[in-house]
Amino acid sequence: MLRRIDNGRYRVIEVLCSKDGYEASLCADAASEAGNRTLLINTYTNADTIRELLPIFYSEPMNGLCGFRGLTTADGSISAIFEYKDGESLEHFLRQGPEADFSDRTDITESLLSAALELDLLDSRIAGRVLLPYNTVLERASKSISLNFLIDPEVQAPDNFLPFRLGEMLRLVFPQNRLLPIEIDVYISKLLGGGYESLAAAYSAWRQIRQAALTAFEKNRNETVFQYLLRCAKEKPLRKRRYDGKKDN
Repeated sequence: MLRRIDNGRYRVIEVLCSKDGYEASLCADAASEAGNRTLLINTYTNADTIRELLPIFYSEPMNGLCGFRGLTTADGSISAIFEYKDGESLEHFLRQGPEADFSDRTDITESLLSAALELDLLDSRIAGRVLLPYNTVLERASKSISLNFLIDPEVQAPDNFLPFRLGEMLRLVFPQNRLLPIEIDVYISKLLGGGYESLAAAYSAWRQIRQAALTAFEKNRNETVFQYLLRCAKEKPLRKRRYDGKKDN
C-alpha cells in the first residue's frame, strides 16, 4: 500500500480501492493545509494500462478539466491527481437516507446532468469510468451533485456509453411506482435504449420534459382509482421495456 506519492508530497490518508496494478487513495497535499482530505489520486502500475491512459491524461480536454490537478510519474507508475468532493454518495442517500420528494428528485437530476456535461468532452475511457454511483456526491441541503474521478481501469467503458450509465442512475432516482410520470419513464427508457447520442442531447431533452413531469406528478398524486386505471390504459403503449439497471460495468 502506498503511503507517500510524488516524493512524499502527497500523504495517503485512506485507500478507497486497491487491486493489482491500481490504487485509488484520498491524500493530503503537504503544500496545503495539513490533514485536509482534498485530493483523490489514481495510481497505475500496470504497463498496458499506463500505455492506454497516459496520452489521455496529457490531452487538451483533460488539462482543461477544472478538477484535474495534474500527473506525476515515478518508478514505473503514473498518478493522476484530482480534487476530491467529500460528502454522501447519491446511491446511499436514495437507498439509506430519508425519502426525497419528487421535486427534490428532479432537482437532483438537473444537477447530475449539469455536473456530467463536461464528461462529453473527455475520452470515453475516462468518462465511462467516472459516471458511476460511487463517484456521485450529493450535498443534501442544496440537492447539488458533484462528481469524483475514481477511475478504475477494470471498469468497461465502451464508446457512447454515457447515456446508458445516466439511465441506470436515474432508475435509482426515480423508482417505478404508480405516481411516476410517463415523461420520466419514457425518458429513462430512451437513455437506456441508446436514444441519445450524448449527455448534452440528454440534458436538452430533460429540460424539455421537466416541467411537464412535475405537473403530471401532482395530477397523478390527486387522481382517483378510476382515473388511475384510465391513465394506465392510455399510457401502456408508450411505456418501453423496463431495465433492471444491473448490467455489468
